[in-house]
Amino acid sequence: MINKILLLFTAVFSLGCSSGIPAIKNNPIGAIAGCVIDLSTLQQIADAIAYIPNSTFGTRSDEKGKYVIANLPAGYYTVAVSHISFHTAILLRVRVAVDSVTVVNLRTYRRAIPEEPVPVEWTELPNDIQPIDRYPQVPCTLK
Repeated sequence: MINKILLLFTAVFSLGCSSGIPAIKNNPIGAIAGCVIDLSTLQQIADAIAYIPNSTFGTRSDEKGKYVIANLPAGYYTVAVSHISFHTAILLRVRVAVDSVTVVNLRTYRRAIPEEPVPVEWTELPNDIQPIDRYPQVPCTLK
């Protein structure tokens, strides 16, 4: 009797796996890929962050400025790119189709970075104050 139940369970389980799981079939995916480009020099930007705002989807551009945001459900997205030396750029309504890659070259331009270091005055928290979260708001002022 146990052998028959085990055989039946194995048969049903293998049929379910070979035919696919409905949740996966109902979740078609695509990707967004391209290059991050400096508008003033037309050079690719390495180590820029290309991401979908308000989501967990994002990636870093490689040394040639190329990026791929994969495993996106089909639909329309806002795509953003940021880098410490460049302005954040946002592109609206990028369409991702099923089983395809949407090519989007993200363009931005360099920020004006001061030549001289900016002095910062750091104020330590008193010993009796404990921060309430992992990233405490520590007061500091610019001179």
